[in-house]
Amino acid sequence: MRVRVLLFAAAREVVGARDLSLSLAEGAVARDVLDALCAAHPGLRGHRGSLRLAVEGEYAAEDVALREGVEVAVIPPVAGG
Repeated sequence: MRVRVLLFAAAREVVGARDLSLSLAEGAVARDVLDALCAAHPGLRGHRGSLRLAVEGEYAAEDVALREGVEVAVIPPVAGG
């Protein structure tokens, strides 16, 4: 299945793109997006523990099941004040 991945802040800098299309096996879960990105972009591994995922605009756990064409956002920690 193919999913659209949106990348923000440090994740975007490491990958070098704002978004990309990712091919995953049927039955994939959100964690598989991070695993695939870290495998393709080793510089992202250092951020892996602090990245959050949003599926279709809602924060999601890493075990959320994905479906064809879904949008997954990879969001590093956000600081503000």
